[in-house]
Amino acid sequence: NRSIRQNMRALGKLGPAFRKAFLAHDAESCGEYFNQAQEILASFDISTDKIDSLCELANQNGAFGAKLSGGGLGGIVIALVPDPTVGQKIINLAQGQIAHAWIEEI
Repeated sequence: NRSIRQNMRALGKLGPAFRKAFLAHDAESCGEYFNQAQEILASFDISTDKIDSLCELANQNGAFGAKLSGGGLGGIVIALVPDPTVGQKIINLAQGQIAHAWIEEI
């Protein structure tokens, strides 16, 4: 297990790495950075079982990656998907676990 300090440094490095991948249109790497960030955020106990479950559901059903966003212990889950069809599939599978969902093209 990495220390909190090591995890904070690792999380801080993910932002620039994500930006570089995003600008290069490398969605798969962006998704991996989402997953790494979620793992680190969960280690800080700011995730919940529900958020972890939604991230896992998204990743098992075609998402490149998923993570929490917002204040933790709530907020939202963002899943990076290859296309709207995959996004809608994940939304459909998550019904009953989510209050709202939408798909936004970036």
